Amino acid sequence: MVGLGGIGLFQRWKQEQDYQAGHKAYLAADCATAVGPLGSVAKGSSGSSGNDVELKARAELQECEALLDADDLATQGKHGDAVLAYSDIVTKYPRSPLKDAALARGRELIATAPDKVATVSLCDALEALEAQGFVVGQPDPLPPLLFACGGAYEAADAHADAVAIYARFRADYPDHDLAADVDVALARATLAETENAEPLPPPGEGPGTGTAGVATIVIQNDSPDPLSMVFSGPDIRVEDLEACGECVKVAAAIHECRDPDQSPTAEYKVVPGVYEVVVKSGSGSNVIPFRGTWTLADGEVYASCFYISSGP
Repeated sequence: MVGLGGIGLFQRWKQEQDYQAGHKAYLAADCATAVGPLGSVAKGSSGSSGNDVELKARAELQECEALLDADDLATQGKHGDAVLAYSDIVTKYPRSPLKDAALARGRELIATAPDKVATVSLCDALEALEAQGFVVGQPDPLPPLLFACGGAYEAADAHADAVAIYARFRADYPDHDLAADVDVALARATLAETENAEPLPPPGEGPGTGTAGVATIVIQNDSPDPLSMVFSGPDIRVEDLEACGECVKVAAAIHECRDPDQSPTAEYKVVPGVYEVVVKSGSGSNVIPFRGTWTLADGEVYASCFYISSGP
């Protein structure tokens, strides 16, 4: 009995020593070192439900294995999946000492390689990642990540999602170095999104005298929604025109527009040529967009007025 008791005491002492070694490495987020001793303790005795030390070792081992799995994804070049795995750790183990390590590693991947991180799955989870604090740093990693997410959505033919994320970029970062590239990408995604849009008639003759070397387009918004417009041709232009505060949806598809000084009106000058033009509601409401081909001549002035019809 004395011999058996001595063996049991030694096993418990060894178990405690192994746990303390693994636990120390776990607290330091050194999971490569921690998993060996924690795994040895977590196995416990055959048929045993586990004592307190074994239960703690199992819990810490589970967290460490999750962190190592995320690290493996990053090593394999699956950066977007790795960031999502780090995000899962933050969600599942909010009080874990590994949370800060998961955040730091995910932040580094986003900051150093936004184009490699941007998968459709990650971009779908972008709002949650921002809330968790993964998209932080100097310089701000969000603009290049938004741009990369737009590209990921385009590659997946998710053009509406691409348009939405490019529009967010334009609203939040109008002066960013990538702004011109985003306008080109937004125009491209908008054209892809609106292949089945309603036909847009050519513009009418505009007021005043034109300017040599450019075509002038006067757009009047006679609707209660803001307008979002894309001109894609020799120039790439993405323009927004504010809503008409006093305008309402009209009951007929034929509408006589108000005087231009009564509605938001803007003038755009572009390089003459043939343009694919898209005009749609900028409010996100369920309004059918319009798309057409406009031939805009040198020195000419054109005019179009847009409104929203609530019926045929």
